[in-house]
Amino acid sequence: MCDEWLESFVGFQRWALANGYRADKSIDRIDGDGPYHPENCRWATNKMQARNKSEAKSNLMVEHDGKRLNLSEWSRATNIGYTTLVRRYKKGQRGKELFRPTKDMLSSRLIAVREQNNGNAALTDGQVVFIRNSPETGAALANRFKVSEATISMIRSRQRRQDVI
Repeated sequence: MCDEWLESFVGFQRWALANGYRADKSIDRIDGDGPYHPENCRWATNKMQARNKSEAKSNLMVEHDGKRLNLSEWSRATNIGYTTLVRRYKKGQRGKELFRPTKDMLSSRLIAVREQNNGNAALTDGQVVFIRNSPETGAALANRFKVSEATISMIRSRQRRQDVI
């Protein structure tokens, strides 16, 4: 810890108030291995602190397409399961190889193409995710997206199987 903060709470208090202190935040080191001193500290939410953890603590930060996110955030952004991304990362896969579609995503695309070939609307990946998370009945979703109830059922059953794995 820096000498000023060790010697006087007032010095620390001055720094804290001038640098974004709020009751809903706590002190966070920018470099987790660095010391507690003004240049290496900030006030952060729990979410910000979780992102700041090192890769050794399983909060893997990955840069792709100009964005730097942890694997949990990439999982939400790509609709690829977190454990799938971790497993791929640990195998040394990076870039497009890390973010390639899963078999389930490819199956969903195949379903959409089959539906399109039958004269119905094709489903996008976003629509498939919506279907999986929707509380609506299969019949209502089939009507909304102009696909068969069997297609809706297949999409939902694949999600349940993926959740178990």
